[in-house]
Amino acid sequence: MGHLCHPHDSSALLQFKNSFSIDTSSLEVELLTGTTLYSNSTISWQKGNDCCTWSGVTCEKMTGHVIGLNLGFGGLQGNIHSNSSLFSLGHLNWLDLSRNDFRGSPISSKFDGFVSMTHLDLSDSNFSGPIPSKISHLSNLVSLNLSQPSVTLDAPSLNRIVQNLTNLKELELSLIDMSSVVPDSFKNLSSSLTTLSLYSCNLQGKFPESIFHQPNL
Repeated sequence: MGHLCHPHDSSALLQFKNSFSIDTSSLEVELLTGTTLYSNSTISWQKGNDCCTWSGVTCEKMTGHVIGLNLGFGGLQGNIHSNSSLFSLGHLNWLDLSRNDFRGSPISSKFDGFVSMTHLDLSDSNFSGPIPSKISHLSNLVSLNLSQPSVTLDAPSLNRIVQNLTNLKELELSLIDMSSVVPDSFKNLSSSLTTLSLYSCNLQGKFPESIFHQPNL
């Protein structure tokens, strides 16, 4: 029998919830996608209940640590600061914060602390500013989606992502301003890559021939 949610993680999740308002009208989109209304919302998160039973939360069965957080279409409104309790959830390996409204928050370099992370989705959530190069420290990532306007990715940061994230199967960077990047930066992409999305990124120039010979792309 598995343990209940780890007390530290339960407290961190409640702090995270309380740092946002919830736009319930935005959750109605779930009706159109065939999912259950509020399925990824923090509305169900209540003190005193086992957080492993909360919507969008997945726990490791033996320890009770939170290892997955799916809050895509969660209706979250507010800023994610570098001191957010989210970054104290050190056992996370799956995080989906897509399609929320983080009101122009920068993508914090604190995301690099999720050393076990395999899936990270921050797309379409109204982040802004440069994508921190420390994202490249997440060497276990299999899927990375940062697609959204108002964020930028420079050549050094992209080079680190390409060089360090060698386990990537999915890389989605659509709508990101990469006007300072030359397409040649993509020449050393992971050979395991199956999905690459670069729609409307202000890229100019010729892509390296090697990208068209990726075995799984």
